[in-house]
Amino acid sequence: MRTLLRRLAVAAALLAGLILIALAALQLPWVRGRVLDRARGYAAQEFGVALRASSLGYNLLTRSIELRGLSVGSTSAADPFLESDRLVVVIGPEIFRGRVTITRISLDRPRLPVRAAARIESRAGRTDFVRVTLERRGDAWWALPAGDQVSGHLTPQSRAHALLVVPEEVKALDEGGAAEALLLRWPEAGPS
Repeated sequence: MRTLLRRLAVAAALLAGLILIALAALQLPWVRGRVLDRARGYAAQEFGVALRASSLGYNLLTRSIELRGLSVGSTSAADPFLESDRLVVVIGPEIFRGRVTITRISLDRPRLPVRAAARIESRAGRTDFVRVTLERRGDAWWALPAGDQVSGHLTPQSRAHALLVVPEEVKALDEGGAAEALLLRWPEAGPS
């Protein structure tokens, strides 16, 4: 009986050791690179989405996935429709029962390429952040100033979807001009 218990204890310890080795192997950089390549391929094939990221991190115990240097676009378009410094996705515990549910998504510094819907004046020699509302026209986001750009006016601040970045070397952004917008919140229609 003692021999059987000892063998079971050795087998359990061996199994635990193998599981720990497997978990450690999944954290190796080349394994993460392969996982990221597979995710890119799957997104392109199944959803027509071009996914680019400088690195992938995941934690199997906390069920979290992290992408850094994220760029998301359509496979049929040259430019991305969303960029972010970091994306974190937390998956619910139902994953252990074979059901994938996302419990939280967070983006750090989400940015959208936009076009100016009207001429936007700026002060030369200074980077301006213009509060804008966003609207989708065809395959592009268009930015329209949310109102007076005075810090004490709350209505433009509350209406704004994003901050349009006008670089210091630009005196004005002409209608139709391309720019980058720092996303504050999605427009009511959401991403399309």
